Amino acid sequence: MATTITEVQEKLRNFQRDRLETGVAYGDPRFESGTTVPWCGIRARCGDGPRERVFWCRDVSPTLVRDVHAIGSVKNAVIIFDSYNVAIEVIDLIASDIPDAKFVIAIRTGVQEVRLHEILKRIPAPFERLDVNGLHQLEREDFADLLDTAGILAKDLRKEIARCNDIREIVLSIYKNKEVQKKLEKALDPLYQDLAVRSIIITSHLLKWVGQEGNAAFLRAVTGKDAYVETARFREVAAEMFLFGDDDLKVHSAVFSEFLVKNFLALPLIEWVSSKFLPLLESCGLVDES
Repeated sequence: MATTITEVQEKLRNFQRDRLETGVAYGDPRFESGTTVPWCGIRARCGDGPRERVFWCRDVSPTLVRDVHAIGSVKNAVIIFDSYNVAIEVIDLIASDIPDAKFVIAIRTGVQEVRLHEILKRIPAPFERLDVNGLHQLEREDFADLLDTAGILAKDLRKEIARCNDIREIVLSIYKNKEVQKKLEKALDPLYQDLAVRSIIITSHLLKWVGQEGNAAFLRAVTGKDAYVETARFREVAAEMFLFGDDDLKVHSAVFSEFLVKNFLALPLIEWVSSKFLPLLESCGLVDES
């Protein structure tokens, strides 16, 4: 974690004390699967004493209405969402039935940048943003030393790391290294040469970049191919980008997705895929047409 548990606890206590009248707080976990889960876990365990009752909404439950009714009888309810998509889907119902509830929503930077208009429109006001991603100078130096010890501290990378404010920026700085890019190009070239797999990669990573997940049916609708079967032909390399389930696959890292979209994926093919999957997103209600 970029910040120590003690520091996060102190931030949360100060935040809770100073913002008692605030309806919603949302965090900014820039490095998915990095600070998001630990921060939400700490938040769930160090509320404002016995007066506060914390609930963690991980998914859209089939018994949502019944659950909301039950929570409505609890005073000082705080509901945590570590998925922005889940929050957007259910927060209107919860807010209308439990008007005094407070919400804590983890929102990645990529989602915030792309869907800010939706955040401002859909999240109940007033709300405050709490950033838990800051890196101390000593932590940046320690990380550079770690890379140096491993023999992968490229020229000028120490200076670049010293300028980074959070883990996401450090990861992107490493990706920008020319030697790292050469190795990535070599590893990914067989996948890019296959048009079907390339379109699957582009679609999946574009979706991840804007905070969405493309399931098998969606990817088939966009690419005309079975994403799992096509990608599994290159499983050894593809496993670095995708998590293979029983019959589906998901993109590992939103940070890597952002890097691929901006640096590796051919613009004409991106435009072609975008022309197909953006209308699908809108028809599914996942993109606000306004």
